[in-house]
Amino acid sequence: VQIVEEIEYRLSKINKLKSELIREKQRLTEYRWNLISRAVTGGLNPSLPMKDSGIQWIGKIPSHWQVARVGVLYKLSNGLSKKGEFFGRGYPFVSYGDVYKNIFLPENVLGLVDSSLQERFSCSVRRGDVFFTRTSETIEELAMSSVALEDIENATFAGFLIRARPIVNQLLPEFSGFYFRSNCHRNFFASESNLVTRASLSQTLLGKLPVLIPPLSEQKKISDYCRHVDSKIQLIQDKISLLIDSMEEYRSSVISKMLCFDEKAPC
Repeated sequence: VQIVEEIEYRLSKINKLKSELIREKQRLTEYRWNLISRAVTGGLNPSLPMKDSGIQWIGKIPSHWQVARVGVLYKLSNGLSKKGEFFGRGYPFVSYGDVYKNIFLPENVLGLVDSSLQERFSCSVRRGDVFFTRTSETIEELAMSSVALEDIENATFAGFLIRARPIVNQLLPEFSGFYFRSNCHRNFFASESNLVTRASLSQTLLGKLPVLIPPLSEQKKISDYCRHVDSKIQLIQDKISLLIDSMEEYRSSVISKMLCFDEKAPC
């Protein structure tokens, strides 16, 4: 009984610390996106003259920035829908997961699909394309975005995605990656989307999404800042993940050592 109580005591300490580390990772994620959202909606110089953006959930923006809608800046297209037998071979395929998990698309996507020449033409992937997830179980995770920084030769993209292809190059891909991924758009989709069993994004709704347009030189500075913030916080989170992993190993060793209380017992 004494040994069991000691094990439970030590494990409770380990579990408490592990929970605190997990919460710290979550807080860092929120902090990262708060910093990024402020940068892409307000710039890096707080002393600049400001004006009303006309967007309730964004508020004031630098007076020299412009405002447009996605539907004016981008041509919207749905992705490729095929039966399961066509997947696993053929040409590169950008999946829902590729977009959901990444601010910027991986240069080498793992998915493959047996696509036709016409499909590869109409559902191609080029630098500057912004991909949005079309469905989600929650509105908070609807329209997660990812931007292609390079052309992906012969690639197509999934039917559960919407591609926004620039009509005019007013946004740097490096800036648009952070802008569309930031949390400043959640209020828009929450107020405009209908949730029945799953949240769904239409081209019409996406086309109404407001877009802030700083000068290109300023976009470059903001995107560099956002990359710096993202990489620094990710580095800290990676270290926390290593600590959590090591605690799992320590947890196992505590149980093993406490159960092997008899020095002569084989462990």
